[in-house]
Amino acid sequence: MTTVRFTDAKEFIEELERDRGMIERGIVRLTNHYMPSSLSPNIWHLSVIASCKVGQDLVRFQRYCGDAWGKNSEDQNRPTRDKADEVQKEIEKACQELGLEVRPGIYEEG
Repeated sequence: MTTVRFTDAKEFIEELERDRGMIERGIVRLTNHYMPSSLSPNIWHLSVIASCKVGQDLVRFQRYCGDAWGKNSEDQNRPTRDKADEVQKEIEKACQELGLEVRPGIYEEG
């Protein structure tokens, strides 16, 4: 399986539009993905990941949105979470317009 990667939402959406009839089951997976930082156990890197299967290819979008500081730092994390929400809404809107179903989760390689 080949993975086609995008970091620009517009390019990812254009790819979905070109291949919408070939997207497996019409499903695009979309989620917030938290990765622990190597600098501190209290810092988490937040990215939005969207993925779908098109034939033998995995089409994947990933956008880093910022750092989240602990679970109880809501005010400090707001700009990062707002950015992630904005990216997710952009992809959700495009999928809706293309007649694709958005579900949580991530398609991963092999």
